[in-house]
Amino acid sequence: MVRKIAGARQNTATARPKTTRRDGTTGPTGGAEGKSRSASAIRFTRGKTKGKIVKGPTRFVGDAGEHEVIILPRADYDALVERLEDLEATIAFARTRDEELVPAQVVDRLLAGEAPVRVWRQHRGLKLQDLATRIGRSKAYLSEIECGKKTGSVRVLRAIARTLDVDLDDLV
Repeated sequence: MVRKIAGARQNTATARPKTTRRDGTTGPTGGAEGKSRSASAIRFTRGKTKGKIVKGPTRFVGDAGEHEVIILPRADYDALVERLEDLEATIAFARTRDEELVPAQVVDRLLAGEAPVRVWRQHRGLKLQDLATRIGRSKAYLSEIECGKKTGSVRVLRAIARTLDVDLDDLV
């Protein structure tokens, strides 16, 4: 069986695990006679050059171009992925911590096509007359904007957005 690992070939069926000694010679892994084998020792070849063999649950395989290649148990990999996902969630939460959470009821009403000015006004607990007083417009004019009879000028919509504490985009 041959597995491709980042440019290195691993032959687990026929290759006998070998190790490179400090003096540059190679020999079988295990005991002096080379008869015992370590389950974690694997012979890696890249072209005609033999790669390093490292014993243990996590192994450094070698250089695959610009990147080092590391083999680790699946459980360790899964734990690393889970830690990364937790960290990403923590960062996302920190970025949005100060943002307002919009109730599902408000979102449903907006998605159903209800007038955004009315939805946000009611969500903020304001009556039509209160909003009209705060922005300096008549109640009738705001009612026409809410009903869709008038679009409202950018200036008025900006005042409504500021009063309701929403973005102008949320009202258009």
